[in-house]
Amino acid sequence: MRYLHRADIPLLPDLIRKYIRVAYACNLPYRVELGRNVCFPHNGLGVVIHADVRIGDECKIYQNVTVGGYGRELNTTPNGASVPTIGNRVIIYAGAVEVGPIHIGDGAIVSANALVLKFVKPYTVVGGVPARQLSALSDAED
Repeated sequence: MRYLHRADIPLLPDLIRKYIRVAYACNLPYRVELGRNVCFPHNGLGVVIHADVRIGDECKIYQNVTVGGYGRELNTTPNGASVPTIGNRVIIYAGAVEVGPIHIGDGAIVSANALVLKFVKPYTVVGGVPARQLSALSDAED
């Protein structure tokens, strides 16, 4: 969809997005920057991602995950972004919510139903409401 949007084909990306929205209850705007080999193991069922989010390579995002932002006037980063960025090889399990101008580091794991409101260090496991670090991983465990 992103390729079609960048190629200035206006109608087709919107039709595909609407089909995905109806068929899978998934909101994945074509402006989302998806890295290579991003996987939605349950067909993106119930996933909602803000249009300005950047997702790194080889990530897995399970069902009912929300990745969103605050209004632009609240807690924005220097470049004006108010949405999360997700590093490479991150796994986000079912029902997790990530909001605000945060970064989830490479190789991190977000447990099911976690509420992530702060920066997540690379190669850590976070969980809870609000999310906190549960353990550290070595980068060899990827």
